[in-house]
Amino acid sequence: MTIRSTPPMRLPHGSDHAALGRLRIPAILRHCVVCLILLLVAHLAWSQQQATLTISGDVSAKTVLTVDDLRKLSPRAVEDTRAAGAHATSDGQPRKYVGVLLRDILNQVKLSEPEPHGLRKSIIVATARDGYKAVFSWAELYLTPIGDSVYVVFERDGAPLLPAEGPLALVSLTDTSPGPRHVKWLQAIDVRMIRD
Repeated sequence: MTIRSTPPMRLPHGSDHAALGRLRIPAILRHCVVCLILLLVAHLAWSQQQATLTISGDVSAKTVLTVDDLRKLSPRAVEDTRAAGAHATSDGQPRKYVGVLLRDILNQVKLSEPEPHGLRKSIIVATARDGYKAVFSWAELYLTPIGDSVYVVFERDGAPLLPAEGPLALVSLTDTSPGPRHVKWLQAIDVRMIRD
C-alpha cells in the first residue's frame, strides 16, 4: 500500500500565512452572513405561523385568528407615507403594508350588543405582547373615515414583518402621527361596552 502525501502549498513570494488567512476570512464571512439571513427568514416564517390574534369581550364568541386566517379575510395592500421619529424611512419611501381592516375582523367575529345602542358606547382596545395598548371608539371605526384606515398588518415591503414589529401589528394610517396607535407585536383585540 502506497501512501501519497500532498506537497506543501507554496505561498507567493513575499506573502505569509497570516496574509493567506486574511484572504480566506471574507469567504467564510460571506457564508456566515448567508446562513444568518436564511435563519432569519426561517424564523420570520415560523413566527408568522405561530402568531395568533385573540378577539374577545363583547363579541359573539372569543376567537383566535392566525395569519393564515387573516389572509382569507380579503387583505389589502396599503401605503403609509407619514414620516415621524423612528418610523421615518431613510430614503423617504412609503412603507407598504398588507393587512386586513380592523373593522372587517370585528364584523367577522360579530360584535354583541348586550343592551340597546350599546355599541355606540363601546371601545376597542388593541394590546401588544408587552402590554402596550391603543384605544378606538366603535363610532370612530364605524362612522368616520378613520375606520377605513385601521389595519391589522402582517407584511411590510413584500415580506413578513420584521421582529421589531412582530408577526402582527396594528396601524392607524390617518392618525397625524404614526407612533401612538401603531401596536407592534399585536396579540389581542378586546371589545368593551362602557357600562353605566
